[in-house]
Amino acid sequence: MKEVETLEGELAGLKREKEDMANRISELEIEVLEAKDAVEEAEDAKTRAESIAKGLEDELAKAKVASEGALEEREKGLLAQLDETKKEREAHMAELQQEQDKLLSQLATLEGKLADAQVALEKASQDQQLVAEEHAANLQSLEQSNQLVLDALNAELQRSRTELEVAI
Repeated sequence: MKEVETLEGELAGLKREKEDMANRISELEIEVLEAKDAVEEAEDAKTRAESIAKGLEDELAKAKVASEGALEEREKGLLAQLDETKKEREAHMAELQQEQDKLLSQLATLEGKLADAQVALEKASQDQQLVAEEHAANLQSLEQSNQLVLDALNAELQRSRTELEVAI
């Protein structure tokens, strides 16, 4: 009996294993189906991507042709604009040269006037120096005269004090 129980236990274990294996096989079948779906979606996406890439390549070729034409037109326009700018620059340079010549002439005139003014300033400075020296001499003379008067007044004041002291 013990053997029967052991065999029944083993049988029950085998049934459980069989059931676990059946569940695992079902899970694997689901995973395989999901993987097949994913592969199909990937293939569809690849086909769409290839189609889009082909369309983009066609658009790129068209855009390249169009841009080359536009670039050629732009280059022609820029060259014409460059020629016009060169002509304008040359005319402007001629005007600037005339203005520079005029300013140089004015500068020479002003330099002559400046030299004359410097000579006049030097003469005025010398005249001022002479006046300053005369003024200093006059001032010194006045100071000496004032000192003599002050000395005489101080002497008179001293004499008056002495007389007052004697009279008192």
